[in-house]
Amino acid sequence: LPGCLVLPFDEVPGLEPVIGQLFLEAFAHQPGKRTAVNLLVDLLLLMLLRHCHDRKLVQPGILAAMRDQRIARVIGELHLNPGKNWSVESQAEIAGMSRASFAALFRDLIGTSPGDFLQSIRLEQAFAMLRKGENLQSVADRVGYRSTTALARAIQQKHNVSPRALRQDSIAGN
Repeated sequence: LPGCLVLPFDEVPGLEPVIGQLFLEAFAHQPGKRTAVNLLVDLLLLMLLRHCHDRKLVQPGILAAMRDQRIARVIGELHLNPGKNWSVESQAEIAGMSRASFAALFRDLIGTSPGDFLQSIRLEQAFAMLRKGENLQSVADRVGYRSTTALARAIQQKHNVSPRALRQDSIAGN
């Protein structure tokens, strides 16, 4: 998905009433509030994903992968726990598949290997944390990089900025 998405309500039919209801539910003190909010957020996300897909703002592979419950479960776990010592075998186990079948299906749906996909998640989460001013060592530990040097090099290669510059920008912006 794009890093930031700004849409006028009228660009996505039905968006305004869904968001209105979401706010009503979020601030209400009624039974079932959490369930209603969760369902409305799911609907909102689906509407936005469809919009992004229609306008080619999202890679089609991730949408195809999210339709497969086995792969979607793995993707969710990778996002929630990027620092875990993931192997293709452990990911295949979550999917309930053999290693070879999982790796082949993952590549077919996402367009990249499970390992490369995990690295991109780790790098994007690390970049976001560093932009917030978090410490490089802490970030490296949380996203699964064994050394700060490796993380700094990856950030520099992908974003053409050093973690130190990111952190200084964050501190200066606060």
